[in-house]
Amino acid sequence: MHRLLGGQPPVDPKSETPEAQTPATARFCKDVEVITAVANSLKLSVVNHADYDAVFYPGGHGPLWD
Repeated sequence: MHRLLGGQPPVDPKSETPEAQTPATARFCKDVEVITAVANSLKLSVVNHADYDAVFYPGGHGPLWD
């Protein structure tokens, strides 16, 4: 099973600075279930692209950083 895990995605260091925090990021940081899900991402090689109609890339620095 561990071969399916992509693991913890990298975090843009600027996203963790105090001035970058918003109510949404504060809520995210307190949500253990969401943090656990993100930390256990799948490798893209095990994802069947035919199961999806689209990919959503949120804007900002993150997609450029990763």
